[in-house]
Amino acid sequence: MNLRAAIFDLDGTLIDSKAIDLQALAEAAREVLEKELPPDDLGLFFGISSQETARRLAGDRQERFLAAWARRYEELARNSLRFFPGIQEALQVLKESGLRLGGVTMQTRAELDFSRSIVPLDEFIETWIASDETPRPKPDPVHVQLAIERLGVLPEATMVVGDTVSDLQSGRAAGTQTGAALWGAADQTRLLAFGPDFIFRSPKELRRLCNRATNR
Repeated sequence: MNLRAAIFDLDGTLIDSKAIDLQALAEAAREVLEKELPPDDLGLFFGISSQETARRLAGDRQERFLAAWARRYEELARNSLRFFPGIQEALQVLKESGLRLGGVTMQTRAELDFSRSIVPLDEFIETWIASDETPRPKPDPVHVQLAIERLGVLPEATMVVGDTVSDLQSGRAAGTQTGAALWGAADQTRLLAFGPDFIFRSPKELRRLCNRATNR
């Protein structure tokens, strides 16, 4: 079936936020928990919700930890948060082709609203599902299903594009096609081993979706 919609993950797929997020995480741990998190440990928390990260790391200091992390992230992101090179142009082409575009993210609604205030995501993405709008996180398909419902399309006419296996698992469980975004993937080998329907090695390659788009 031809495509009518594409649903994108946010961090690591559309926006280049990993370095900012992990620096803010390290500084929050230093401030609130009074400990250093090794770089290898930091990477384990990218792609996990901030609430779950705080639960694992901070115990009864979760609220202080989350506040410190969010404060430092916003300070860093105001001058540094960007689309990955080529994403903005690719999204423009996809939108002009007639595809409906949605987004799903492990960011909370408050975190997402901040990201949207820095990066012009809403010029292209017409509906967003944040992590705290659904009862279960990725790889559960509930957030993808909600995005599909809001876009008014069929699952089989939709593609989920993301940089992690959990992104693709959520799409497949919802009955969509899947696309691996290799430019932001921390583990390309594992992502490819999942067997995505499409592989995108650069944002420019997203334009291939236009060949399969239909307004019918």
